[in-house]
Amino acid sequence: MRHLAFSLERATRQMRDGVERNVVFITLEDFSLFTAPSLATTRETIDMVCNQYPERLGHCIMYKAPAIFTAFWKAARNLLDPATAARITFISGDTSVGSDNDRALTSILGDNWRELTQQDAPVWEDGGSRGYKHEAAWARAMQEESDWLTGQEGT
Repeated sequence: MRHLAFSLERATRQMRDGVERNVVFITLEDFSLFTAPSLATTRETIDMVCNQYPERLGHCIMYKAPAIFTAFWKAARNLLDPATAARITFISGDTSVGSDNDRALTSILGDNWRELTQQDAPVWEDGGSRGYKHEAAWARAMQEESDWLTGQEGT
């Protein structure tokens, strides 16, 4: 939960002038009963996003969720405010250029949605998530945080 709060605070600080909401993009290709958070963790996450950061969520994209996620979602959805639940979009199946899913993602994220989400990037040899290398990303995030804390942001 502390990492979620850190991430939400960091995302809020990085918003450009005039931007008040963010997009959460969750790739669920590897979701399973073994990787699913507990119901208590799910409740706490929903509480934090909905009550501690109200109206910050612009859209939440659940990308390529497996069928097992449907049952998990049905339970979690009841914990959400209907207005928040309406901001959640599920994308499954064909995402090729011109497909319905491509058009939906383009309308939410823009023409460069593949680049933004790194969905065309290779899966790393060490099994790391597609396009995301934690060691490099975390080092950059920590440097940005250090710069922010010392007033060196943007230099």
